[in-house]
Amino acid sequence: MERPAGAAAPLPWRDRAPLLLGHRGAPRLAHENTLASFRAALLAGLDGLETDLQRTSDGALVISHDPYLHGDDGAPDAFIAKLALAEVRRREPAMLDLGDLRAFMEAFPAALVNLELKTAAPFDDPRAPELARELGGWPEAVRRRLWLSSFDPLQLLTLAATRPDVPLAFLAFDATALALLPSLPVVAVHPHHSLVTAERMSAWRAAGLAVFVWTVNDVELARRLLGLGVDGLIGDVPEALLAARR
Repeated sequence: MERPAGAAAPLPWRDRAPLLLGHRGAPRLAHENTLASFRAALLAGLDGLETDLQRTSDGALVISHDPYLHGDDGAPDAFIAKLALAEVRRREPAMLDLGDLRAFMEAFPAALVNLELKTAAPFDDPRAPELARELGGWPEAVRRRLWLSSFDPLQLLTLAATRPDVPLAFLAFDATALALLPSLPVVAVHPHHSLVTAERMSAWRAAGLAVFVWTVNDVELARRLLGLGVDGLIGDVPEALLAARR
């Protein structure tokens, strides 16, 4: 496997591997993708966190895994992309925006953050260039602790063209998607744990790719993956990840 095309910005902290990241923070200790969840992940001893980015109708970039808000019964409610930020915050006061994430990273200067840019529809959705523009205003000391990931190759290509100093990673849920890797400007691959084999690890290593695996909540699975040489684990349960690294 060849090194992905155009890959430029490295992961400057890769020598700290294996790294442990809280999946949306520590969602079993506090509500996911909130300041409380992020703090819980770091205070438990993790190296950083993985979180997600959506876009409101008035262009605000907000921290949310799902593209919609949840009703009182937990069922999907209104789509975030169809609501202005003020309405999103009225319905879900704890929701963070990109500025809140920056402030959090400034408050925790050792924390690493993997920010997933969710797949955009329609194709002219401007979230990738808007994210690139906003990151340009971040202090370098904060920005260098961040890397971006997406399942969407178009988002990654746009980010590479507009923010080449920020490392990129390709998320993969099935083996078919992995065939795209050589054509993407990424320095890391984030496969589902079921995709990680010794053979694939060898190929990813030969291509110079860092490997971060999700979502890993079982200690024995985590130990097996660390034994294969992955650079990082992303999971919901800090205790399981920490036990595997000991």
